[in-house]
Amino acid sequence: MVKPLKGVVVSNKMMKSVTVMVERIYKHPRWGKYVKARKKYMAHDENNMCGPGDKVLMVHSRPLSKNKKWVVTEILRKERVYDHDNVGKRKELHVFDGDLGLANANAGGGDDVTGLGAAPQVIGVPSKPAQGSFRGFASSVFGF
Repeated sequence: MVKPLKGVVVSNKMMKSVTVMVERIYKHPRWGKYVKARKKYMAHDENNMCGPGDKVLMVHSRPLSKNKKWVVTEILRKERVYDHDNVGKRKELHVFDGDLGLANANAGGGDDVTGLGAAPQVIGVPSKPAQGSFRGFASSVFGF
């Protein structure tokens, strides 16, 4: 009987199949250093319940295909699902010098097409220095 394996699902893009990454730590026979080894196994997931990042328990079975010889028996921990649209994006605050109302823009009779007053300024992002003027940039950043 082969020992059941615990691993993390890395791919579920196939129908009723998942790819599971199993890590094991062993002591190197010659150098005595502990080494982490990773191996990927194809496993059968009958109900397509596993998602990427889920920790699963697999048992050995008869060969189900050329590469599939393991069956997922239990999902030990489900991975949380995140909204990937907003992950890692920097939030910026736009501030306008003028009034946001359209009354002042229309009353002034200026050439402001947007009706928002002055052009927006992004806060939190340093402005680019002129080309070749490191001293000007350093004085504005470090206060020299």
